[in-house]
Parts: sequence; C-alpha cells; structure tokens
Amino acid sequence: MKRVSILIASIIFCLSGSLLLSQPLLPLKLVHIYKCPSGLPPGHFDHMTVEGDRLYVTPETADEELVFNAQSGKLLHTITGISTPHAPFYRADLNELYITYGGNGSTHGGLKVFSGQNFKLIRNVTLFPHAD
Repeated sequence: MKRVSILIASIIFCLSGSLLLSQPLLPLKLVHIYKCPSGLPPGHFDHMTVEGDRLYVTPETADEELVFNAQSGKLLHTITGISTPHAPFYRADLNELYITYGGNGSTHGGLKVFSGQNFKLIRNVTLFPHAD
C-alpha cells in the first residue's frame, strides 16, 4: 500500500511540475482547408502524415491514398487500389512511402511500398488481415 501511495504522489508531483512550467495553451486556429476529391465514399480517415511539403491522407473506405501539397492544399496524386489503407509512413532517406493496409474478409492485409518520386508500387509484403 505504501508503494502505491508513493507512486501516485510521484505521478501527481511530475504532472503538476510540468503543468507549472508549460506555457498557456492557445486556442486552435484554422490555417488551411484541404479539399478532397468529390465522390469519396462516406467513412473516416484512418491516419495522416506530413513529410516536407507533402500531406499524405488515408480515406480508408475509398481504398486509396491522397497526396496533397501541404502548403497550397492542392491534390498532387491519388494512389488507388489499396484495400482498407491505414497508416502512411514516408522515409525521406529512401524516398519511399509505406502504407499498411487491412485487406478485407477474403484477403490478407499487408504493407505496400511506393516510390516517393512517382508513387509506383515497388513491393508488397503480405501480412495478416487488418494490418495496421
């Protein structure tokens, strides 16, 4: 019981110290709106990532990855044919875009690797259904 009390007191002390040292939070401010292409099926966006001047957006139900210019909001490219895409990850050192996909009831999920230059598929790694 004494160890639990010490642990709780330590957590409270650390949290209060970081709160006292932090600057006041400012309200969020809208800086840009990105227009998605018309015709996207209803659904949610699973993950997004920004790398350099590109924003990678994953509309999961559309089975595609959208690539925007992060500054202008212009849609640069749409990568199609990704069954239930999830998390995009870009490696600048290799100029490659990695996207996990979940598959569906009849297909396995996996990882697709695309060229960061022209967005052509480089390789596909099969994993389990609902890979994330």
